[in-house]
Amino acid sequence: MKAVFQPFAYERLGEIVEYLIEHQGGVYADSLVERIVERAMELGERPQLGAIEPLIKDPEHEYRRLMVGHSKIICWITEHDVRIADIFDSSRDPSEMLC
Repeated sequence: MKAVFQPFAYERLGEIVEYLIEHQGGVYADSLVERIVERAMELGERPQLGAIEPLIKDPEHEYRRLMVGHSKIICWITEHDVRIADIFDSSRDPSEMLC
């Protein structure tokens, strides 16, 4: 299996990077992005690694989450891959996940 980033997840990752560069510097932003991508790729190898995300109710998908620092990797598992749906900064309002 492989992990596939959805366009919205890339957008969110870009937002996180911009924020971190402005507030904590480029080195930290690069480090966090590297860790997020590494952990997302692990989901492709071990899809059940992420816990079920109880805050997202969707009849089509069972969303799972994997924490990396203060960021949640939100994904769902298909027959062929793991779809990375969102990268969410957990300090934000949870109602903003997958919006």
